[in-house]
Amino acid sequence: MKRNPLIVLILGPILFCAAAQPARAVDTQAMTGWTGLGEAAALGPVAPPATIISACGEITQSGNYILNSDLQGTSGSTCLIIHDTSNIHLDCQGHTISGVNVPSTISGTLEISSVTLFSVTGCKLSVAQGWALNIQRSHQGIISNNTIQGLTVSSLYDSIGSSQLQVLNNTFTGEYYQAYTDDSIVSNNVFNLPTNDGSGISSQNGANNLIIANTIFGNWNGGDNLIGADDGIVLGNETGTIVKQNTIYGVFDCGIETVYMITNVTIQGNTIQKSGVSGIGSWYGTNWQNNLVDNNTVTQSSSLFLFYRIYDLLPGENHMYFQNNQFTGNHFSSPMNPIGPAATFDFETMGTTIPVAEETLASNTFSNNDFDLSELSPIFLPETMIIDGGGNLCSASSDPAFPLACGSSSATGTATVSLPAPSFAPSSQLPVTASLDATYPGSYGVEKFNWLVTSMDPMMRVQDAMTNLAPQTQSSNPQPVAVQADLGSLHLSPGHYHVTVDVTLKNGMISPSAAADITLLGAANTSQVNVYPNPWKASLGVSYMKFDSLPTGSTIKIYTVSGHWIKTLSASGGSAPWDLTNDSGEKVASGIYLYLITDPQGDKINGKAIVIR
Repeated sequence: MKRNPLIVLILGPILFCAAAQPARAVDTQAMTGWTGLGEAAALGPVAPPATIISACGEITQSGNYILNSDLQGTSGSTCLIIHDTSNIHLDCQGHTISGVNVPSTISGTLEISSVTLFSVTGCKLSVAQGWALNIQRSHQGIISNNTIQGLTVSSLYDSIGSSQLQVLNNTFTGEYYQAYTDDSIVSNNVFNLPTNDGSGISSQNGANNLIIANTIFGNWNGGDNLIGADDGIVLGNETGTIVKQNTIYGVFDCGIETVYMITNVTIQGNTIQKSGVSGIGSWYGTNWQNNLVDNNTVTQSSSLFLFYRIYDLLPGENHMYFQNNQFTGNHFSSPMNPIGPAATFDFETMGTTIPVAEETLASNTFSNNDFDLSELSPIFLPETMIIDGGGNLCSASSDPAFPLACGSSSATGTATVSLPAPSFAPSSQLPVTASLDATYPGSYGVEKFNWLVTSMDPMMRVQDAMTNLAPQTQSSNPQPVAVQADLGSLHLSPGHYHVTVDVTLKNGMISPSAAADITLLGAANTSQVNVYPNPWKASLGVSYMKFDSLPTGSTIKIYTVSGHWIKTLSASGGSAPWDLTNDSGEKVASGIYLYLITDPQGDKINGKAIVIR
């Protein structure tokens, strides 16, 4: 996709990346390993020791880092900078990194630049203004289970960009803004936004991102004073991105807004409540091709959809499109403006009119949408750009050229078609090479099954999609259409995954999704297992030793060097903490201990752990 960094400047507050602030080396207390361990050394190497961070500064070496106290940056500068390294993991253990008197153009707490394979967890990042977290030119990173107060940005105005980031299970009191970021996932975060302009999640100039199952509280009070968040989610110049199953409350403008070129994007299964202008819309430089808007629910909004265009063709644009888009199964209720149109698609009388020779407005299909009968009929201009896919519920129009044959709940006999979801009930645990089975009633005329497999584990592939073409089946055949999706073709790693499947029918309609969470099992990988802090020292202030990066469902048995069993742990979510006690809950003594890790397939890994009281 051709990207133009200049057009992002219109989208929100103008933020510029300042030159890096002078930084100091991090003041650390390294936990050194033991040597000369005799027979125990044959069992394998000690995992890289964890390092305690006790002051602000730079980190440039691979390894595990932990905080055992809060950090506060020097006035006007970034506290912690991680840069030009790989395989680095920061666990703040619930401690705070805060910035003081930071300009609005730099990160006040944590900056990550040119880093590959990294994770940040358990941190409280706090800054009164500026960026709480700044990620630049970094890849394969996990930001999980943090509390972030302030703006978070990824690759802002940096066309080199970042990729394969996973932003999971965080609590934000500011916007997450990513630009030039590809193949990344933003999932299961909670946004409680301040009562000023902004949005919860913004993704600009990226490709193949997944924004799923986030909850966004915009705190708009429903009045005309525009106090609260502007939008829930904003996309700009994105291709292949999926926005799915998010919940958005209380924004004064738009629940989900797009700007500029949007192609092959899916907006599906989102719930939007109390959005002042529209549930889903686009007007700044609208340019839409091959997008799907499916099964979204909008309540307490002025309209379900609002689409028009502001701005002439921009630099880099030679044509404007609103073409080959599908709007299916969306539902609108409890409108704020019961005398207005339920939806507006107007490229003739609103905003900027593009010359006919420089625009293509055609082949946009509407099917099974509920526009709410209390609203006026939708506006479509030009009407020739619309294809009626049937099953739409809306008020009748007096315009003889109105493109939809609207059904109603009256005696007309025309009503919204309710499609079933596919039948899909996989086992909760499967090998990584397994196949997934799904069926759908043949009488609907099945064209294909669409699968989305999303990793919910750190450092794994973000998302994969598969399509199964259905066997050639006549629409009158009542027998279920059955397909198998081959997970082995995706070359997935063991771990937790969320799988969804829906069906595209021969008439272009799309069914609701069926979903399941599965655990894929595979052989253990010795190179990925991480045990830290190892050696464990009482002086560190850490109360446990952690076994990490394990196949889910693994067991860890701990023994003395003489072979006496001490305790058994279970790996939940790929990790297991050891509280340094035996099976009776008594603290173990200083010494060398042996561990044996067994994965669900029976493969084993052994090593040693050192405790120094």
